[in-house]
Amino acid sequence: ASCLMPALLPPAPYARSFLRSSVGREAIGRLLLYRESRDDTIAVVTKDYGFLDPTAKSLLTNGVAMAATTKPVWRYMAAEGHLPVLLSRRPSSGLAIGIGTGITLAAVVSHPEVERVWAVELSAGVLEALPLFEADNDAAWRDPRVRLVHGDGRRFLERTSERFGFVTVEPPPPIVAGASGLYSVGFYRACRRRLEPGGVVVQWLPLHAQSLRSARMAARTFLEAFPFVQLWLPSVRDAVLVGSDEPFSLPAGRLRGAYREPRTAAALRRAYLETPEALLATFLADREGIERWAADAPVVTDDRPLMEFFRASGPNMRDEEIAGLLELPQGGWQFVAGADAELLRAVETENRALRLYLRAEVLGDEAAGIEAARLARGTDFFAFRLGCASEQLAELERRSSRGPAWSAQVRRCGSMLGAEGSVLRSRRAGSGPGRTDEARTAAAARSRTRTPASSRTSAPPRSGMAQPPTSP
Repeated sequence: ASCLMPALLPPAPYARSFLRSSVGREAIGRLLLYRESRDDTIAVVTKDYGFLDPTAKSLLTNGVAMAATTKPVWRYMAAEGHLPVLLSRRPSSGLAIGIGTGITLAAVVSHPEVERVWAVELSAGVLEALPLFEADNDAAWRDPRVRLVHGDGRRFLERTSERFGFVTVEPPPPIVAGASGLYSVGFYRACRRRLEPGGVVVQWLPLHAQSLRSARMAARTFLEAFPFVQLWLPSVRDAVLVGSDEPFSLPAGRLRGAYREPRTAAALRRAYLETPEALLATFLADREGIERWAADAPVVTDDRPLMEFFRASGPNMRDEEIAGLLELPQGGWQFVAGADAELLRAVETENRALRLYLRAEVLGDEAAGIEAARLARGTDFFAFRLGCASEQLAELERRSSRGPAWSAQVRRCGSMLGAEGSVLRSRRAGSGPGRTDEARTAAAARSRTRTPASSRTSAPPRSGMAQPPTSP
């Protein structure tokens, strides 16, 4: 009889214990869902970051924060959905392995040229949690083009006769037992066999949830499976690997067309990929650079799943190790067919800003973080980490009714960002879907409080201020 007691007791004590022992438990607010099943234990929680990221939620699986809606994480998930559609020669059909919060799937179906997508998710709990993320994923799983499958992604891939223009892969991080089957060369080759000519495979490479050696194994294995490979870094601790049988080609006209399509453009803006140059700037390394970074790491195979024994490879990557990516030679943007000189100049500027942002995050160089926000003209993302993005100031205004906290933050942002930051933010605040009256007011107020360059601070006053999140 005592063996049956857990099933008869209310779940609250178990949920509290689960959350206390979970990785990613910091700043947990409300518990929205707790579900135990034969396969896993799932929880969805709000995260209490105040005005910095007021709608943030996190998805915990077996005590590990698998996914979240925090903006830096959202940015990489959205990029993982937009990039394969843009880079594939035939993006009409796709396969998404691992659904998580549904943000990647939402990015995929925001493109009208996508006609059908198989979305495969192993966890029943994750599928049950999708409605809790509806405000973030636009109910993408209910899109008539989406065929939702509850099952094993690799098994589905090996049994289907379908061919896909693209495949997105968001498995659990390698520190999760059994995940190595979705990082092996056998799995990647199975993906490649199901591609249409000119198709692409896009793989999440979590830098914060595996050792440096494990990450290099993942990159080396991906290089083994695909002749053409790129590495994109939309956010500091989440990289995206892209592989194909053919050289990459992204027509500049197709990219600009995506930003003219209302639904696609809205999805890109929500992810802080507001302009073509903001998206392209997140491209970091081509095959040569990735080869250099992967060095002599071994290939992961199904019969030698070396990353499965991650403890032998060392602890999870430290920020200083992630900084090693900054030492790679920047890949060229020749794959952007028909790009004019003006676009390429804008991309290079945004890429410099991205690299400054990375220095700020992984090396603690706050002056670099401020310079990134000042330099960028294509995105508000780098102002986000400072608490100075338009939507953050609008949220603080809403909460405080333009009280002292709002006024102080506006002055702080003005002193840090100076007049250089006003050009993009004035433009973004005054146009485009998703810009509220509050955002316009906040951005205008921020512009009015700009201080002369000679009186700007060189580093932000961080005391008493929470840091916006950068990982689940």
